[in-house]
Amino acid sequence: MHGITVKKRIIRSMGLDIHVMPITRVLTGEFQSPLEKSFPGMITRLGAPKSRLSAKQAREVILGIRRKVAALAGNPAEWLESGETAFSEQYDGQAHDALQKFAARQGDPEAAGRPFERDDPRDQECLVRTWRGGATRFPHLTRFCQWYVPVDFDRPLDFDERSDVGSSVALLRELDVLNASLGLKKDWKDLSSGETVGGFEEPLYYVRFGWSILHAAARTSVAARMPIVFDG
Repeated sequence: MHGITVKKRIIRSMGLDIHVMPITRVLTGEFQSPLEKSFPGMITRLGAPKSRLSAKQAREVILGIRRKVAALAGNPAEWLESGETAFSEQYDGQAHDALQKFAARQGDPEAAGRPFERDDPRDQECLVRTWRGGATRFPHLTRFCQWYVPVDFDRPLDFDERSDVGSSVALLRELDVLNASLGLKKDWKDLSSGETVGGFEEPLYYVRFGWSILHAAARTSVAARMPIVFDG
């Protein structure tokens, strides 16, 4: 959870910012959140501070990620670590949580025939089973990764005690498979002004909202050859 201050008004939310940009910029703190861009000079960051590694330290971290990803993927771990941000949006922790639970319950016999409800603790149990090594078709969706790089590999990897690394290529594939159960025609980037993914009161609203943002980020990551990074 994080918050921001706008003109002395404190706003708190279960929010996440999601970007497609070089991981280096996150590690060195050289980026702006969507709200910082919208309200220049008026935002006070609450919660976790931005990273402040030196450029040399950031390069060493990136090299470590590349080595681990290359070993897992079995091919060179190449992506851009320079250039402008390709995608930046405010996300929603509740939406991501709902999306993970919805993905986890697919194929889980404990969820068979039971309608999805966002706060049903049984769906959290489905998700926990995937974390404990249970079978799932959606390993990159059900496990929260701080970073997703545009290299194809089967399962997320543990990078350090704070960060997991996933594949945005595999994530996009999983989101497309999951959409067979959602039936969405557009993701966030394709929605027209004022167009929504459904009514707020609908049981799957948060799942659809989470899918639309994450799918837009994943396809941008693959097209731009740049990682997805979460901040929040």
